[in-house]
This record gives sequence, structure tokens and C-alpha cells, in this order.
Amino acid sequence: MAVFKIDLEVPKQEFEIGGKVFDVYYDDESLKKREQLYPKMKKNYEKFKGMDFTKLTEEEISQAEEAANEAMKELIEAYFGAENFDFIYQAGGKSVYNMIKVVDIVNSKLDEKMGSRKAEKAKNYIK
Repeated sequence: MAVFKIDLEVPKQEFEIGGKVFDVYYDDESLKKREQLYPKMKKNYEKFKGMDFTKLTEEEISQAEEAANEAMKELIEAYFGAENFDFIYQAGGKSVYNMIKVVDIVNSKLDEKMGSRKAEKAKNYIK
């Protein structure tokens, strides 16, 4: 009887930020957690970006910034771990816009990786 060896790789992708390499996992639990957080972050950011700051009080602007920042921070921590947020924020020049760029790049690369895996699987089944 033949033994079939199945090699499985850990579902993770490495990203380098500020000279430090981070592992971002895309296992089912990690994906589900981030899928719940990403729309919240995106919604708060879009809302913040579309505000007419000339018509808002300082308090309203501060609250909007805080909501957008908190949602983005939750997502960064879900990707890289809570212990790494400050390092990544510092490496990004303490810029929320750079943090959003990090999120977008990570999402894009993981989507790309997941898409190519699905295509490879489909090729094996469709002959």
C-alpha cells in the first residue's frame, strides 16, 4: 500500500515594516476576525475623509479622528499583534494615512495569495 505524503504550509505571509519582519496569518480564525474589523475601519475612515471640517467644532473633529484611529488601530493589531502597533505606527511616521496604506497593502497581498491558491486548486479539479 502506498503512503501519500501531504505537505501543508502554515497559512502566513511575511511583511517587512521599518526593517522588522512580521508574520500575518490567514487561517480561518484570523481571517474571520479581520473581516469583521475591516469594514468598521474603512467606514470610519471614509466618514472622516468626507467631513467638512469648516462646519465642525473642535470636539466633533476630535471625536471623528479618535473613532477612525481606534478602528484602524484594532485592525493593525489584528494583523500584527497588539504588542507591535506602536512600532508600526512609529515606522509609519505616526501617520494614520500610512497605517491605512499598510492595511490596504496587507489586504491586497493576502487577497492575491488566496486568489492564486484558489486558482491552483481549480486547475487540479478541472481537467
